[in-house]
Amino acid sequence: MKRNFIKVSGIVQGVGFRPYVYKIAVENNLKGWVNNTSEGVFMDIEGNVDDITTLVTSLQTSPPPLSKITAIQIEELALTGFDDFTIKISEDNKNKVTLISPDISTCEDCFHDISDPNNRRFEYPFTNCTNCGPRFSIIKNIPYDRCETTMNKFPMCPECNEEYKNPLDRRFHAQPNACDECGPHLWLESSKGEKIECDDPLEFTRKELLKGKIFAIKGLGGFHLCCNAYDKDALKTLRVRKNRPCKPFAIMVDDPTMLRQGYSITSAEEELIRCKERPIVIIEKKHGDDLFPLELAPNVNTCGVMMPYTPLHKLLFKCEITALVMTSANMTSLPLEYTNEGARENLSSIADYFLFHNRDIHTPIDDSIVRIVGDRFQTLRRARGYVPLPLKHEKMNSILALGPNMKNTFSFSKESNIFMSQYNGDLESYENIKLYQRNLEHFSKIYDFKPEVVVHDNHPTYYTTTFSNEFKVTKLSIQHHYAHIISCMAENNLLKKKVIGVAFDGTGYGDDGMVWGGEFFICDLNQCNRYAHFEYMDIQGGESAIKKPWKIAVAYLNQAFLKSNGALNEKQYENILSSITGNENDKKTLITLLNKNINTFSTSSIGRLFDCVSSLISVCNEATYEGQASIELEELLWNLPVKSDDSYNHVINEDNRTKRIEIAELICTISKDILNEVPKEIISLKFHNTIINIIVDICSSIRKEHNINDVCLSGGVFQNSYILENSINKLTSLSFIVHTHKDYPCNDGGISLGQLIYAWNKTKKERL
Repeated sequence: MKRNFIKVSGIVQGVGFRPYVYKIAVENNLKGWVNNTSEGVFMDIEGNVDDITTLVTSLQTSPPPLSKITAIQIEELALTGFDDFTIKISEDNKNKVTLISPDISTCEDCFHDISDPNNRRFEYPFTNCTNCGPRFSIIKNIPYDRCETTMNKFPMCPECNEEYKNPLDRRFHAQPNACDECGPHLWLESSKGEKIECDDPLEFTRKELLKGKIFAIKGLGGFHLCCNAYDKDALKTLRVRKNRPCKPFAIMVDDPTMLRQGYSITSAEEELIRCKERPIVIIEKKHGDDLFPLELAPNVNTCGVMMPYTPLHKLLFKCEITALVMTSANMTSLPLEYTNEGARENLSSIADYFLFHNRDIHTPIDDSIVRIVGDRFQTLRRARGYVPLPLKHEKMNSILALGPNMKNTFSFSKESNIFMSQYNGDLESYENIKLYQRNLEHFSKIYDFKPEVVVHDNHPTYYTTTFSNEFKVTKLSIQHHYAHIISCMAENNLLKKKVIGVAFDGTGYGDDGMVWGGEFFICDLNQCNRYAHFEYMDIQGGESAIKKPWKIAVAYLNQAFLKSNGALNEKQYENILSSITGNENDKKTLITLLNKNINTFSTSSIGRLFDCVSSLISVCNEATYEGQASIELEELLWNLPVKSDDSYNHVINEDNRTKRIEIAELICTISKDILNEVPKEIISLKFHNTIINIIVDICSSIRKEHNINDVCLSGGVFQNSYILENSINKLTSLSFIVHTHKDYPCNDGGISLGQLIYAWNKTKKERL
């Protein structure tokens, strides 16, 4: 006989871990107890040595499907003589490092339950079990017990309670367990707030969707705006009401195989669509096959697709419904709606009907967005299904990284875990800032987190910079693009190496006070040296110019002409200028302001260069969503069945020992192609290839001078699949080791991770 005290750390709460241990213990005649604590699952076990070994081996080799064990600690104790095996009441320990499961899509067993007319949960939209359902979005505090979730107002009926108490039942200790008798329920309201009386809210919803109506549907982490994806008029109406003329809508389908009619969906992409996290997966259209109306995704040849991840969603797919638009229900620049009151107030001008339920969402969380580029997984938005999974690291002090202003996430360290928040949006509105603060307070509560160090972006006017002053602890700041590269280094276990960092994006406050965004670094955790950058170009009008790419095109063309030394003559310049869409008087005024340096800023941003070229060739002159000009410029490549290696010549000069890639000469060359009526698809291809060639040339130059072979690609420009895939291929062919983001976004959504690692290294050095 033997007695062991076993502590299991990791994602072990809310995933059926205690029932799993109970079942194995009883099967092997073990005595003792198991319980949840805020540090993990503890068990005190007596029994035969071989039987205890069987339990431990099972934990190591076949744990519950949603669990993720990070450590098993075993301590031998003196025998005490337990009579049986029990599940004890959860304990709240002082040191809160419990790893909480993300919200997980409904399992196949539960989907079967709701489709079986003989099952008491037939068509019940809140069916779940130990292996699936809401977790992070309903948790108020830990330990993860029903009383600490938004299910605390739904006492279980006798039947549900029996399941909950039965160790052999799939719903044993499933905290959100419920049925139609005792659990949450649905109801309908009109946009005027009138309750819709009907026997079956889901049947009513399906029928009205087929009639072209728009619904605001409360889901797992917030509301979606929903309409029939095949209904052209409904799509048009939704775009008008939501004031979203061009940005693509995501869709939900019950059967991904139907997408093969119009999309080049790979087996890897289909596997992603079906995975338990159920993210939105970006897939590409086939040529000549329009499965859905063009209004679904104007001017782009990709589609964001997900499968139902709750019973409620699954039950929408009956009758003739096979594909539904499911777009986040928020007004432009405002947070996702997640309360019934907020939805009524803010969505009644968009939705014809509301499909409500009364299970509160404690923590709103948007859908994650992912894709596959080449053979690499890429996260574009990290949220539902992935948050709050941690990144493991050596033990750290308590650091809070406040993140960027756009696509914000924050990160913090607790013991040997780094936690990144869900996507918080742009911190440019009062509502988003309040959500940011609420999410930070919630994470701090459930992890008992108090920062010893706070780190923020160098930008002097970012909200996060101002907010950092509220913390009376050590404060650090880091340059935006350096944080991008460190984030990529952290994901790829490069924290002890020196790397070539390529940081391409739209904006970021530079060390010289300029707006950076086209940067090549030589860096490690201790220092970052700027080796090369794109030429500074002046833009007039501040942030407003970013929404009007024609202004950037006029500005860059004007500067290119002034620097061209005759390479672009005045007549050519005037012809190109007149071809840019826009009011002629507005163009003249803009040029006057530029030449007088009134309200201008200088930038090396690649994002702005993409905007310029997009407008020069009349692809996008006014952007209605972030990145539209760049996205539509890349989309032109889809029209080319064969893509050549043709490119423009690029010029690299040196300025104060920093290499400078000339933009003005590139604009002149592109302008001549426009005058020669070269197809815009070819111009786009040559431009993309030029950017790739510049990446390869600068990296080769750095390797030759400094013998560095590891390249980290980061920044929002690397969401461009053509740039990313071809940069990887060309660099790899030259024996570079190319590192990209996987589980964390390459856009600003991943920056807080880099900030945190920087602060950890900085304070670690100071403590030594």
